[in-house]
Order: sequence, then C-alpha cells, then structure tokens
Amino acid sequence: MKLLPERKVEIRIEGSGTIQGFGSANHLNEEKFNQTCHTTYLGRLQAVIRSGKTAGEAKITFSGEGMEDTVVRLQVEA
Repeated sequence: MKLLPERKVEIRIEGSGTIQGFGSANHLNEEKFNQTCHTTYLGRLQAVIRSGKTAGEAKITFSGEGMEDTVVRLQVEA
C-alpha cells in the first residue's frame, strides 16, 4: 500500500447546508469531528453534510496546503 502524506485540509460550506461531522477516522488523532480543519489519514478524510431547512444549493469547498481547492455542489430540496 502506498502511504500518502498527511495534510491539513479545511472545509467551508456556503448556502443550504451545515457540517454534521468531518474527520479522518485516525484513532490516534485528537482532532474533534466538529472542527473545520483536519489532518488526512492515509490520504483520506470524510465529511458528512446536513441539508438546510430551505431548498437551494450547498457549496462545499475543501482546501489544503499544496493542493488546488475542490468544490462540491449539492442540490437541497425542501
């Protein structure tokens, strides 16, 4: 298995959504699941997004040092 570098990644949400949880599942990590910045574990992170109470779009942006921003757009229905 190829080991990937650990990197800090920040999540930002705009629009009709909120962060329910964000993290890497690293059992040795002391970062809390409700923080907006986490360190990858084996190159991976997972985000759980809760839809808002109104219809619209949730724009989720992931950014980290040495990486291009990644944007995910989710359509939220009421």
